[in-house]
Amino acid sequence: VMNIFARAFTGNKPGLNLQKKAIHLRTGESIPGEIKQIVENRIVFDSDVTSATKLPSDQIRAVRLTAVLTEPDLNEVQQDRLLTVPRINKIYPPTLLLIARNGDLLRCRLVGMTEDAVTVETRLETIEIERSLLSQIIWLDKLSEKADPAPETESPEVTVRAKLSNGNQLSMVPQKVTEEAIIGSHPYLGKTEVNLDDTDVLIFGSFVSLA
Repeated sequence: VMNIFARAFTGNKPGLNLQKKAIHLRTGESIPGEIKQIVENRIVFDSDVTSATKLPSDQIRAVRLTAVLTEPDLNEVQQDRLLTVPRINKIYPPTLLLIARNGDLLRCRLVGMTEDAVTVETRLETIEIERSLLSQIIWLDKLSEKADPAPETESPEVTVRAKLSNGNQLSMVPQKVTEEAIIGSHPYLGKTEVNLDDTDVLIFGSFVSLA
């Protein structure tokens, strides 16, 4: 089985755009960051915009492991198969979608990740895939989750979201503003800082995550 997946995940397709590696949160933030490992339902990472080094995995929407973003090339039949969970897997559904550098896809359950490999479970088999072969990891929604989330309640604190020129975005409760940066805090990311020279848009208000 490992040999089959090793062959499937080899090769490279040209990426669509060049960006830094990034971590996408379910709250809408997208921050540059390097994933060190995933263990015990949390990710360990490094980022130059936040003091936090750990995040619960249930707060993660996706991580980009390479600088070049590779999008899979799917026809309609392939997409329907990808979006359908077989009846036998309804009780124990896949939790992740792996996207390889060559555009191949694999639905699976995550066991763990190190700086060298990703260990997953698929079809009741545990396999290890070289991390260098992967472009993105996307966390799948649970089947019981509603398509339309409940409206957000207004926060008692005014927040600001910075949309950065590299495509990332970060929200925070601002605490200090200088000529060069905005410094604040985020409930999951801790102390955060964005350089104004790298910022395209600032959105202020209590509903910035909707934006």
